[in-house]
Amino acid sequence: MKNTRSTMRTLLASAVEEGLIDRNPFPHKRLLNVPRRMEGRRRRNPRALTRDEFHALTAYTPEYYRLMVELTGTVGLRSGEVRALLGRDVLILSGEVWLNVDKSVYKGGRNAIVTTPKTETSIRRVYIPRVNDLPARLVRLATRNGLNGLLFPGKNGDYMGSSVFQMVVNQAGYVAGIGHVSPHDLRHTAATIALRAGVHPRDVQEMLGHQSGAMTNHYTHSGVDYLRESGRLLAEYYEQANQSPAYTDEAGRVVPAVVQWGTIRPA
Repeated sequence: MKNTRSTMRTLLASAVEEGLIDRNPFPHKRLLNVPRRMEGRRRRNPRALTRDEFHALTAYTPEYYRLMVELTGTVGLRSGEVRALLGRDVLILSGEVWLNVDKSVYKGGRNAIVTTPKTETSIRRVYIPRVNDLPARLVRLATRNGLNGLLFPGKNGDYMGSSVFQMVVNQAGYVAGIGHVSPHDLRHTAATIALRAGVHPRDVQEMLGHQSGAMTNHYTHSGVDYLRESGRLLAEYYEQANQSPAYTDEAGRVVPAVVQWGTIRPA
């Protein structure tokens, strides 16, 4: 019974970490009598870093963890998926590098629980883009660690704990001046940047291992800054051309026009 409680507690804690549930309904017994002021605490909504913020984050990540962070923020692996990768999961197919994602790990060290991903679509092959020499770096790492060796081992060669990965990413975020960042934020970052780069939503969905496009939409953010930037670029476009949208009157003359409530009328 004690082992069952411990397993359930671990799985639910990982679900909180992955953003699947708001809180662990089966906390550790020492946490049952929490202060009342903590009862209504809401979890922080995940964020998507901008491209510049992501570059800054990786620059301030300790070298040992840098490839792990770059990989997570580029192809959107879950924390448990990237920590469970083995050397044999790095595949070279027709000269291109892919990752075989077919397992996930909860917790770490001697308490690690390795299982299959939560859905069938989470079992997938992920293409590694030629960004920052990621393919070659992964191949070198897999060759060095061996087919059955962990790509990103923790202390003593065991599975890295989720709290360790969280701490590394969060500390790098604060040092880079970005603030709090979690591994789950890196997954949001990968999805958002991919869509802004023009990757088809269906391809992003498969990269993330989602069953539906609705889940992929949940992982993407337009952001006020990007909407503002879109408006700035549009204004700049018209200013460079030194013209406003045009309107052709009944006589065939082209005159300046303004847009009002979705319709064009003469200025």
